[in-house]
Amino acid sequence: MKDYKIALIGAAAVIIAAVVTGIFSLSNYNKEIVTINGDNNTYAEGNIVYNYVQEDKAVSLSLLESTEVHLGDNIFPGIAGTNYNPDNLDIFPQEEKGIIYFDKENNSFKGDKSVNTQVVYKWISEYSKIIEGLDFSAYKYVQTISANDKDFNEKYSKYSENSIELSPGNFLISSSELKGNFYRQYAAIALFKTFSLGSILAKNGISPDDKLKVKILIDTFHGGLRPGQSENYYFQINDYVSLIPSKTYSMRDKQVSEFNIPIESINFDKSNSFCIFVLPWIEDNPRTTISNEVIKPVHFRDVGITNIELIISSG
Repeated sequence: MKDYKIALIGAAAVIIAAVVTGIFSLSNYNKEIVTINGDNNTYAEGNIVYNYVQEDKAVSLSLLESTEVHLGDNIFPGIAGTNYNPDNLDIFPQEEKGIIYFDKENNSFKGDKSVNTQVVYKWISEYSKIIEGLDFSAYKYVQTISANDKDFNEKYSKYSENSIELSPGNFLISSSELKGNFYRQYAAIALFKTFSLGSILAKNGISPDDKLKVKILIDTFHGGLRPGQSENYYFQINDYVSLIPSKTYSMRDKQVSEFNIPIESINFDKSNSFCIFVLPWIEDNPRTTISNEVIKPVHFRDVGITNIELIISSG
């Protein structure tokens, strides 16, 4: 991760595809007259010898235990929102294990017991270098206001100088006089999973010595991109890291991304580590000035993840 910066490349096209698999079967032939000649890919029926082509075998592994995981600042884990009050919660209690939270107040990382591993510690060490020196205190001062609010005119006239319009009639303003309500002290920044392949491949008749292909499918609801915002959504399998580019810039557009994983990046004789994460954005506005120091909003992109599926095929 040491090669990554906060300002990243622009959007790129995403290949959307479906994986079609099948398993060859000779069950229609009479076992008394059919002989299988193993690696030679032939079978004999009486005195006649036939050649056949072995079709692909495939196995899939879901890396999510729940129906949705939310990464980012704003607490909207559901596609249509949520019905609890996040002001009463320090950290949104997501069902999925393996989530890493970043505490902006203390510049610290939090997680459950499943992330208490050397792999995660190493990742946090690298991630800390990326965000070193960033001021995350804007969550205390950035407030969202709507044209329907009773005090909208008063607040907008007073704090509109550095405001931004989120959507028609909805604005972000910032001041040390305000209580922030848009960003949160805690942001979910990463999800870690560990998986092994030896047993599941053996059960499905696939050998690590076969000519294997590995793909990963990731279903996402992006939080949208505004002009000037960079791509900052990644996944990592062991030492292999890839950007997950945005298909569109619209809020809550569903995106299915497919990636080919280099076979040398996968472990077949030991466990594998998977991580999906977001990097912070540094916005120009709405900015806050305290003691002549300008504080720009630094926050994490909102992403809803509904499926992470690893597919391994041979043939």
